[in-house]
Amino acid sequence: MNIKINENLKLWTEEIFYAALILAGFWFAARFARYFFARWVSRFTKRTETELDDKIIEAVKSPIYYIILLFGISLAISELPLPAKIISIGDGIVYVFGVFIGVFICYRVVNVFLAWYTRNVALKTDSQIEREFLPLIEKVIFVFILITGLIVVLKHFNYDILSLVTALGVASMAIGLAAKDTLANMISGFTLMLDRPFRVGDRIQLAGGETGDVMEIGLRCTRIRTMESNMLVVPNTELVNTKVINQCFPDNVMRAKAKVGIAYSSDVEKAKKI
Repeated sequence: MNIKINENLKLWTEEIFYAALILAGFWFAARFARYFFARWVSRFTKRTETELDDKIIEAVKSPIYYIILLFGISLAISELPLPAKIISIGDGIVYVFGVFIGVFICYRVVNVFLAWYTRNVALKTDSQIEREFLPLIEKVIFVFILITGLIVVLKHFNYDILSLVTALGVASMAIGLAAKDTLANMISGFTLMLDRPFRVGDRIQLAGGETGDVMEIGLRCTRIRTMESNMLVVPNTELVNTKVINQCFPDNVMRAKAKVGIAYSSDVEKAKKI
């Protein structure tokens, strides 16, 4: 009996030692990876003309450290002399944290890229696309990455993903039908910003005869300052589907026609010269 207990104790000690050794090895590997990114990769990216790669390396070096560490924890748990159910629960927890860190890495990279684009491209142009749509694009990408991570986690635990995707599709269809006018105006606003029939500051004349200066091209509507200093709010779909006269394009010179009457006995050629 004592021999069996001693053998089990020795087995436990060896397995715990191997698990600790694996964890220590991956801890050193994670620290080396972070040092490698901070010291050598950063030194290489600083030689490039753009700062985008520097920002990306700065954003991912710490999450990569934790990814490597989690992988070591997963291997160390599998070496421990624990019941299979406890090991499965531990692996599941580690997997969830790993997916969370992966989602965090993707979001940080996208956020860095959008910030770089806004600072180096969007602010150098007079287009309203970046000002209006970049925050919306960032939110849409974040939701997409989050849903993707959720689907990956559910698939790992053998949940039915098809029902979730079907529910999301039905919900999206219901939202689209309920907000079809708003979505139509948003798409029309995006069309106006891409096609650019007029810009902020241009004087335009609508199909109904209203004339004014464009103050803002928004997601849902366009705001126009009329000649009477009133603000006219026009849905974007109306501007896309009707005729609009841009009085500031192709140049800012205003032209107008005026009828001039002269007496029947007047010299016509002299009147033309005058």
